[in-house]
Amino acid sequence: MPFAFQMTKEFFKKDKDEFLTLLKQYENILVKNGIIRHSKNLTTRIKFLISAKVISNSVFDGKDKWLFYSSKNDGHLINDYKGKNYPSKLELEEMKNNFISNFAFLKNRGIKFIVFVAPNKGKIYSRYFPDNFIIATKTTTDYVVEQMQSSKFDFPVIYPYKEMLEYSQKYQLYYPRDTHWNQLGAYIGFRTLLKEGFNYDLPMLDSLRIKEEQSKVKGDLVNMVKLDNYYPYLTEYSIKEYDDIQTTSNKDYDNPNPLINKSVLVIGDSFSEGLKKYLIKTFAKVSIVFRKDYDIDKFEKFKPDVVIFESVGRLFYQKEHTHFSLEKK
Repeated sequence: MPFAFQMTKEFFKKDKDEFLTLLKQYENILVKNGIIRHSKNLTTRIKFLISAKVISNSVFDGKDKWLFYSSKNDGHLINDYKGKNYPSKLELEEMKNNFISNFAFLKNRGIKFIVFVAPNKGKIYSRYFPDNFIIATKTTTDYVVEQMQSSKFDFPVIYPYKEMLEYSQKYQLYYPRDTHWNQLGAYIGFRTLLKEGFNYDLPMLDSLRIKEEQSKVKGDLVNMVKLDNYYPYLTEYSIKEYDDIQTTSNKDYDNPNPLINKSVLVIGDSFSEGLKKYLIKTFAKVSIVFRKDYDIDKFEKFKPDVVIFESVGRLFYQKEHTHFSLEKK
């Protein structure tokens, strides 16, 4: 190792704050003189090479090469994990009333309504958090789900945290360097959804055939900090019993031999993509739409028997979700 680089590493260890201040000054000089344009990526890489740690506003470093999402503008997971951003009573009432309004809209049409919340990755795998990061006993997502469930709605609010935590001791359910659950995690979540929402039991994960192979990607968190050269490809897990299901970019699917003869509209986020194979194999018709792409015309055309409102935990209590209306044009 070059002497200067070694000395810089030693300096970083002794006085991290002073080093980062000097690095910021150096970065400003480079930008001012037109030497670099994308300074964020450069400084993240320099910090990583010197400290062997990811130092970023959007990603934080965990143990054993695990990475966790931390953007303040997309659910603010740090505050969620620490239980520092509980909604007010008024905000919770608005959230409840909005769900009740959507439920009433569907009930008048004879359509079932289910709310499904995917646990945040760090809630299941907090053992990979840095030693100095203490997760709250009741995170913000936990608190909000508890408030919704205790309201005793006429529709279920399903949160498969306990099931996923139990299985996480034996299986990897989320990608170490991606924000999302993998196919095993999605299966555990989906199995809980069917059991609590439809009174239908799928086989336990232990009884299924799990396939393991190297993925072709390294994870969205690695991409965010532009450190592709320093992390391995992810391991992909899949369930062989679902190999016959071919998914495409099409969001509507028909199954002539469903387990449950119902048409299901899923309105969700990127976590609903992980559920796709299981939804298609289970129901007669499936349509998956992201919240931002939803419109009433599609709803009327599809004519669902069931609407599943899916959200990852960190976004469940955000206004663009809590104020979502099925009747909007």
